[in-house]
Amino acid sequence: MRLRSVVAVGAAFASSLVGIASGADAGSAPVSGDTGTIAADERADAIELSDDQLAALADLAPGQLVGIVAATMATDYHKSLNESIQARAEELGFDAEIFDSREDPSQQLQGIEGFVSKGAAAIIVTGLGGESIGPAAQEAADAGIFVVQVAGRDLNEVGAVTVSVEEEDIATAAGTAAGLYAAEVYGDEEIDMVITDYPSIESLVARADMIEASFLAEYPNGNFLARILGGTAENGVTSMETALQANPDITGVLGINDAGNLGAYQALVNAGKTADDVFIFGIDCEPQAVELIDEGTMYKGCVNTNPVGTGQLALDAFASWLSGGTVPGIIEVPVFVYTGPGSGPDGAGTEAASATEASAGTEASAGTEAGTAAPEGTEG
Repeated sequence: MRLRSVVAVGAAFASSLVGIASGADAGSAPVSGDTGTIAADERADAIELSDDQLAALADLAPGQLVGIVAATMATDYHKSLNESIQARAEELGFDAEIFDSREDPSQQLQGIEGFVSKGAAAIIVTGLGGESIGPAAQEAADAGIFVVQVAGRDLNEVGAVTVSVEEEDIATAAGTAAGLYAAEVYGDEEIDMVITDYPSIESLVARADMIEASFLAEYPNGNFLARILGGTAENGVTSMETALQANPDITGVLGINDAGNLGAYQALVNAGKTADDVFIFGIDCEPQAVELIDEGTMYKGCVNTNPVGTGQLALDAFASWLSGGTVPGIIEVPVFVYTGPGSGPDGAGTEAASATEASAGTEASAGTEAGTAAPEGTEG
């Protein structure tokens, strides 16, 4: 038997917005000896663990610590992502701890340094970008620690394996799907558009730029108003309430993730808007967003990223290396747009890239009520 970790997704924030959460002994040491190799320039979208590797891991994993440095645990996306890494690690016999950075880059740095001090065998970073943590990641790699970056590619330069949806794929999928929807519904009518963004994270600003450009390529009659702060449900509610005061005829809402858009959705509902007035496209396919899409509300689509599959893939990259395998330096996560039941790789939905299995987003039928979602980040 071969165990295959394949990520068939939809996408992300993408979408990334931290104390040690669970308990392994602090005395484990980085692995040395007959490990595998990292092929830094190679790309793949799957990791396979053979029977021989699984057998080897039964001896290699016990006592080895996997440190997970989370951007946040306060969003559905990130909670699922980080807990899936932890669950997969423990399934294979590793100890695993989650450090919650609470959306703070300085805390993220402390989390990495803490796991280096603990002698972690692997450190998996799941958010906030790597611009400020390159030296710490380099220190970890120099100490023999296997480093994985989930979301982003910048740590590839210091020897980390990166697991990520390509930003261009995420943004293009969201903007294109929304533009095609607008063209079908509004014809040549000029409509006011707004994007919920997160300006403190450079990669998310770039994502918003690409979303806008992709939308306009399909529907040039979109009039984009000033961007509003999103990223979390709370931000989205407040920002949209303010935006509606100045521009009550907003017709389309795009965003760097679902979280900010879900907050905007609540503000629009509170203002009496319906699916006849506004359409929304997001990124991440949060359970609440999927439920609203399925119910036929103004939330019309989302780019799905399957955080559970992504997390398992990140852990399996380390497991493969530890058990002697060659691991690609760049692991790509395909994306597709979810627009309702039957959409996706095997249905009638808008495909943004090839994917091999159905999305976890379609399995989430029970979301929380609008406006009550936890603050959301994005994959970026």
